[in-house]
Amino acid sequence: MGIFDLWRDVLTKPAKTFKRMKNKGGLREGAKYLVVAGVIAAMLELGFAVLQGTWVAEPLGLVVIAVLLALIFSPILVLLWWLIFSGILLLFAKLLGGKGKYATQSWLIALYSAPVLVIGAVLGLIPFVSSIADKLLWAYGVVLLGIALRETHGYNNVRTVLTLLLPFLLATAIAVIVILMFPNSLNWLSALL
Repeated sequence: MGIFDLWRDVLTKPAKTFKRMKNKGGLREGAKYLVVAGVIAAMLELGFAVLQGTWVAEPLGLVVIAVLLALIFSPILVLLWWLIFSGILLLFAKLLGGKGKYATQSWLIALYSAPVLVIGAVLGLIPFVSSIADKLLWAYGVVLLGIALRETHGYNNVRTVLTLLLPFLLATAIAVIVILMFPNSLNWLSALL
């Protein structure tokens, strides 16, 4: 089965695909899929920038350097996000009695994240559609993540939802505490944005 066939299956039959693929990959395979998706997404975004004429006035050398940096750093950032995100989720999954392993969970997350990343890049090229489509794609990604976590850890839907919500709630609580303790922190934050 090819990579694109697997991507199609994970998006259209996620529970069945996660169950079938659970023990057929790990960190190496997940990294491979995400690097491929990161390069494809970067190429799509760069191609769109060229078509828009974004770099017409720039020297060719600068454009080549920007393209190379995007093709190198896009997959690296995707991999870093994946490894950290999976680690955080694993911590909460274990706290809730999850039985799965980091490599298995990361592999299943990569299985759906790779095609979602590419689809997101394609949708980003479509004016007026991209913001709505991005939100729908994000929501479907959360559903896929829940199915992947449930398959990895062998627990029920309540624990799956808690595994998804608790990191978000903890991050929100920390942000509120920091803002209350350092009210002037909003000034420098708004200056950055």
